[in-house]
Amino acid sequence: MKSTKPYLFEALYKCITDSDLTPLMLARADILGVKLPKGFDQDETIVLDLSYDAVTDLAINNHFIAFEAIFNDAPFKVHIPMSAVLSIRCKENDIGIDFAFEPEQDIQETESESGEG
Repeated sequence: MKSTKPYLFEALYKCITDSDLTPLMLARADILGVKLPKGFDQDETIVLDLSYDAVTDLAINNHFIAFEAIFNDAPFKVHIPMSAVLSIRCKENDIGIDFAFEPEQDIQETESESGEG
């Protein structure tokens, strides 16, 4: 059976946005394939606002979530593999779904991160 995570994520995203509320995604920042601007994660996780006002070109599929957002007045194309997604919640009432981390996924080594600047 396919993973239910992308289906549940997209369904709750639609419910939150259809209710004119703010969807927030919690994701791991240390998973191979995550593309985020440097310095916006905290403790290897990041909370991202996925509201219509915060992102453009949002794509949700079985393998990743991608969009463009503004960080420090500069656009950035964010890419989050589905394995890195930990939850989606409504900012206004904290209703949401938490997803278990899938440990079989690759995690970037800390040494490779320290060499980039």
